[in-house]
Amino acid sequence: MTMKYLPLMLLWLTVSAVEAKQLGTFGAVYPIAERDALEEILERVSRAGNLETLLGKERIEEAVRNFQPQLSALPKAEKDDTFLADLIWVNDQDIPAPGGGILYPKGYRFNPAELIFLPNILVVIDGADPAQVAWFQSSPYVDDPRTMLLLTGGPWYELGEKLKMPTFYINADIVERFKLRRVPSTVWQEGTSMRVNEYEIEEKKEKGDGKD
Repeated sequence: MTMKYLPLMLLWLTVSAVEAKQLGTFGAVYPIAERDALEEILERVSRAGNLETLLGKERIEEAVRNFQPQLSALPKAEKDDTFLADLIWVNDQDIPAPGGGILYPKGYRFNPAELIFLPNILVVIDGADPAQVAWFQSSPYVDDPRTMLLLTGGPWYELGEKLKMPTFYINADIVERFKLRRVPSTVWQEGTSMRVNEYEIEEKKEKGDGKD
């Protein structure tokens, strides 16, 4: 990979962590740091100022545990479906080079999947839906070390504790770039595109509900 492509790589390889910690380069071979989220945030707070003294450690921990960003909800899949998401990005303006001139002209077409390989399997669920959480727990992805669990809603800390794994809130940029439409879904790289699978979850019927 040449340094020429670094600015465009950084535009694409971005994801937000639910606990507001830095993941590093998304899609690289570096492992996700599994430090306790609260410990790391409290450490950053202590370095930034005297907030822990002013607010109290317990209040900060509670705020972090209950943190939920504003997310665009994705509807529940009503059938199994699969498609390839094209990652081609078209530059809408000239990007100047550090030493002068134009590094990337307007209209430049770029596909990051031609230069790198994303080793992760992204699993996207609504963490507020018990059926989707149960689906994930019974899926092969729960024990796959390549899995990165992304949430469109629900309590990140509680789910992380329950599943014994890092959980992250998805952001709008990832939804748009991977053309995500419904949940639960999985995403992985296939050639120079991303394979997106959507899964219908069969609702379990309660005994004596009178339904066939």
